[in-house]
Amino acid sequence: MKYIIFILLFFSSSSATLFAEGLSCKELEGEWIGNKKGGSYQGNLMIIFDDECKYKWTRPNGKIITLGKIKIKNNKIFYYNEAGSRGQVYFDKNMLTWKNLYTGNTYKVIVKK
Repeated sequence: MKYIIFILLFFSSSSATLFAEGLSCKELEGEWIGNKKGGSYQGNLMIIFDDECKYKWTRPNGKIITLGKIKIKNNKIFYYNEAGSRGQVYFDKNMLTWKNLYTGNTYKVIVKK
């Protein structure tokens, strides 16, 4: 019985942490749609990932906002892009939340698959 409780407690911890431990670039591949609040561009956008963790942010008209890449390290997802922004990406179910924590904390991007 003690082992069952331990297993249940282990697997009931944060889904974001568990996902990040086994996260691969292949799982993020594809289009994520949402919006950006704050910073220079505000509004709807799409983030398109390839299977090597490279991405591009685009406006609804297809114009590229920036290109970048994410890294998964110590169960956390970090990003950087050509515009000079760096920060952290938080995963929750089918949603990614991007915050530029290291370059001003001036915007937040939320996208869903």
